[in-house]
Parts: sequence; structure tokens; C-alpha cells
Amino acid sequence: MWRGGGLGGERSRTRLKWNEGKRKEEVEEERGGGTNERTNERTNERTNERTNERTNERTNERTNERTNERTNERTNERTNERTNERTNERTNERTNERTNERTDGRTDGRTNERTNERTNERTNERTNERTPMTY
Repeated sequence: MWRGGGLGGERSRTRLKWNEGKRKEEVEEERGGGTNERTNERTNERTNERTNERTNERTNERTNERTNERTNERTNERTNERTNERTNERTNERTNERTNERTDGRTDGRTNERTNERTNERTNERTNERTPMTY
């Protein structure tokens, strides 16, 4: 090791002498990894975390969009079914009303005819009873 001289120079000369003939990687392996390596690991971890967060956000957005689409489809189907049921009920009510009106008209006529026939028969019978028969 070198001794003497100024602060910065002494350290760098010492390091150079001590590391002589070795590659930077070999020296860092002997010392258990360099500062840069540890710093890079931490930086990479944070970068990866941020990247993963962004990726997850985008994935979640896409998943949510798909889920919402399916939910909306199901909701729309149910809404449409209910709307169709209500429309059909209203249509059926109107059809029934029209049918009933027509039927009532016909039934009333028929009922009245029958009632009139019976009334006329009774009236005729009474009239016949009172009127003597001529041969």
C-alpha cells in the first residue's frame, strides 16, 4: 500500500496498488459487491416496482373495462326483458280490451235477442189465453 501525500490521492493510489492486476468485477466480488451494485439493485427494485404498478394499473383498467362491458350487457338484457314484458302486457291489455268490446257488443245483441224472444213468447201466450180461438 502507498503511504503519504494528500487526502484524495492517497486513497486512489492505495486502491490502485491494492487492486493491481485485477478486474473491477473480481475486486468487487472479493469485497462482497460494490456500492454501485447495491445502489443499482435498489434503483432497479424501485424502477421495477413503478413499472409493475403502471402495468398493473393498465391491466386492471382493461380488466375493469371488460367486466363493466359484461355487466352492462347483462344489465341491458335484463332491462330489455323487463321493458319487453311491460310492452307485451300493455299490448295484451289493449288487445283484450278491444276483443272484449267486440265480444260484449255481440254478446249483448245475442243476450238481448234471447231475452226478447222469451218475453215475446210469454206475451203471446198470455194474449192467446185471453183471445178465444176461432175455427
